[in-house]
Amino acid sequence: MDIEKIKLLHDYTKHVSTLSTAAILMLVTFYEKLPGFPVVYKSIIFPLIFFVMSILVATFTQKVVISSLSNNDEKYEENTLEFTDNALIISWLLFVLGMIFLCVIGIIGFLSEPARRMW
Repeated sequence: MDIEKIKLLHDYTKHVSTLSTAAILMLVTFYEKLPGFPVVYKSIIFPLIFFVMSILVATFTQKVVISSLSNNDEKYEENTLEFTDNALIISWLLFVLGMIFLCVIGIIGFLSEPARRMW
C-alpha cells in the first residue's frame, strides 16, 4: 500500500473513533439531565453499544491497515483495501445508528410527562 493511503485511512479511522468517543461523553452528560420514564433510562444502553462497536471496528481497521505495511503482496493489499472500505462503512453506520437512537431517546424523554411538568 502507498504510504499516503495508509496515512489517510489512519486519519479517517482516528476521526471516527474520536466522534464516537465524544458521543459517549455526550451520552453520559445527557443521561444525568434526562427527565423521563425508567424505560428511557434503560434504553440508553443501545446508543452506548453502537458507539463502542464503532470505536472497536475503527480500531481494528487501523490495526489491519498498519499490519498491511509489513506484507508487500499485491493480492493482500487488494483484499485489505476492500476490507477497510467495508469496515469503515460499518463503523460509520454504527455511529449514525447510535446518534439516531440518542436523538429518539432524547425526544421521548423530553416529551414525557415528568419533563413537561418541569417546563
